[in-house]
Amino acid sequence: MTDGAASSRGGAEVRVGLLAPQFGATAGDALRAARAAEASGLEVWLAGQMLPMADSRAATALEPLTLMGAVAAATTTVRLGFMVLAAPYLPPLYLAKALLTLDELSGGRIEAGLGAGWREEEFAALGLERGALSARLAHLEATIDALDELSGAPVQEPRWPPQARAGLQRERPPVWVAGSGPKVLALAARRAQWTNFARGIGVEDFRAKGAEVTAAVRAEGRGEDATPRLSLTATFMTGDPADLARRIAERAAARGVEAGEYERRLRAANVFVGPPEALAEQMREYADAGCGAFVLWPLDGDHERAAGHLGAAARLLNAARVA
Repeated sequence: MTDGAASSRGGAEVRVGLLAPQFGATAGDALRAARAAEASGLEVWLAGQMLPMADSRAATALEPLTLMGAVAAATTTVRLGFMVLAAPYLPPLYLAKALLTLDELSGGRIEAGLGAGWREEEFAALGLERGALSARLAHLEATIDALDELSGAPVQEPRWPPQARAGLQRERPPVWVAGSGPKVLALAARRAQWTNFARGIGVEDFRAKGAEVTAAVRAEGRGEDATPRLSLTATFMTGDPADLARRIAERAAARGVEAGEYERRLRAANVFVGPPEALAEQMREYADAGCGAFVLWPLDGDHERAAGHLGAAARLLNAARVA
């Protein structure tokens, strides 16, 4: 496999990104979090959802493509990604042009996270039929085709008129495909540079999914160097020990359980919990299982405070890799 599946010690640097606030948040909240992430050495990512998640208390959601334009203008060097945009929400040409325009605006910093979409309520809100998974995956792959063609990559059968070309790209942004089913992994094996697995997956299940990705690449007849790198989207709570204990106790009390029991439940759900040193150790277990990138959401929503501690955890993680 590629270096994304190598042991965390002596392998490639593990990438760590912060998911900026979009739900129940203002644009100012998102931009402050993005600046804090960049100052802490973290990447900045946006969720692709158009509506708040069903278990969220938020009543509003910022649209990710527009928000990313502001994030690109508010940052300078950090990588910027989507985790992930549901490709079937927009025509392939439109979404590809939007991503390539953002890539041009940001100076080539975009990571194109794409999925097939799954939330029935979002499709309905957009006036779309969700349809079969096979049709949604075909739409996703057509979007990757458009990214290739519009960025000038050689294609066997050009589909779009020359004037559809976008910006000055010489190559398309890296594609991340999210999902864990066999059809999604087959698509990732054909077309993606990264594949992403969602929060809640344990270390051994993550390792097993990495083996499935390798098998899918072989089934597609591609060489080992074409294996997508592996990534994980997860939630976390971190901070100074005393402050972290206080916040865990507050969340536990709100749920009517003891703090120790609440923390046990978080860990059982594979939430990363602890000060930076503990967070780095928990992340290292996934890195040893092949994880080359983390895209993380602070469970208690304080993105600016969390960014500094997460940045410290990322530095500890990567320092251990070369020790």
